[in-house]
Amino acid sequence: MAGPKQRRGLVKRFTRPQQKCILIGVGMYRYPDPETVNKIIGTMYHFAALDTGYVLDYKSVTACAIPDTRGKMVDHVLSDPTISHALFIDDDMNWPLGEGFSGDGSKLKGFNPLERLLMRDKDVVGALCFSRDPGVTPYVGRETPDGMCEFIQDPAIIGSAEPFQVDFIGFGMVLIKRKVFERVALSMGLNPGHDSMAPMFRGTSNWRHDARAREEFARALAQYNVEIGLGDVMAKERLCDSIDSIQGRTTMLLDDFGFCRRARQVECEVWCDPSFDCVHIGRYSYGRMDWLARHRVLSEAAEEQAAN
Repeated sequence: MAGPKQRRGLVKRFTRPQQKCILIGVGMYRYPDPETVNKIIGTMYHFAALDTGYVLDYKSVTACAIPDTRGKMVDHVLSDPTISHALFIDDDMNWPLGEGFSGDGSKLKGFNPLERLLMRDKDVVGALCFSRDPGVTPYVGRETPDGMCEFIQDPAIIGSAEPFQVDFIGFGMVLIKRKVFERVALSMGLNPGHDSMAPMFRGTSNWRHDARAREEFARALAQYNVEIGLGDVMAKERLCDSIDSIQGRTTMLLDDFGFCRRARQVECEVWCDPSFDCVHIGRYSYGRMDWLARHRVLSEAAEEQAAN
C-alpha cells in the first residue's frame, strides 16, 4: 500500500497547476459502476506515465438529471484557466486498457484511449458507443433535412478504425476542447460563474410540446409497455433507446445530441474515433464486433429473402 508521501506525490502529479490540464468528469445518478471506476483509475495512471505535457484532474457530480451533472462539470472547466479539455465519461462504461485497433484491424498494444482522443486534435471527439437495447444502435449520426438524427449504419464506416466526422455522437466517452464550451456559452448568453451551464445539454426538441416526439413516444409506449411520468428522466432515456431501435433515428431529446448541435452552430466540428471499444456495462453490453455480426446476419437474411 502506498505511504503518505507516495500518495501526496501522486495527487501532485495529477493536479500540478502550472501545466495544461484535462478534466475527467463523471456524471452520476447515484454512484459509478465499480468496473468504470477501475478503468478510469487505470487510464489515469497509464496517461500520467506518458510524455503528453498534460496533467489530469478528476470530478464526479451526482444529480438526478444528466444536463445538471454535465453543466456542473463545465462550470469547473470554465472556472480554471489551466483546463484545456474535458473528458466526459458515463458512469456505466467499460473499455479495454492498453488495447485498440489499427487501420488494418489488427490490435494495438500500449494503447491509452485518452491519449488517442487527444492526439486526434478535434473540437469534439468521442469513442464509438452503442445503445443498450437489443437493436444495437451505433450512437453516431447525421442530421436529416427535417431536423432529426439518423444513425449511421454503414459497416464500412462502423468497422473502420479511422476517425470520421459526424453531426451527433453519444457521450459515453467524449473529449471536448475548452473553446467549445466558451463559444456555446457565448452563443446562448450564459455567463460563466453566474449562470448554470446545464442549458448547453438540454435537448433541442421539447418532448412535451413537440408533436412528432409525442407520436414517437406513444408508438414506443405501445410496443414496449413502458410506464413513464413527465419527470422521470431515466425512464425517458430508456424510452429513447427503444425509439432508436424502432426507427434508426431520433428527435433531439438527448443531452449529448443537443450539445453537438449547438457546438456545430458555433463552427465546431464533431468527430467519432472507432479505434477502441467503449461499451455499456449491464445486460446489453454491445460493441462494434457485435454490431457488425448482427448487421452481417441481417444482410444475409435480407438477401436470401429477396432471392426467394
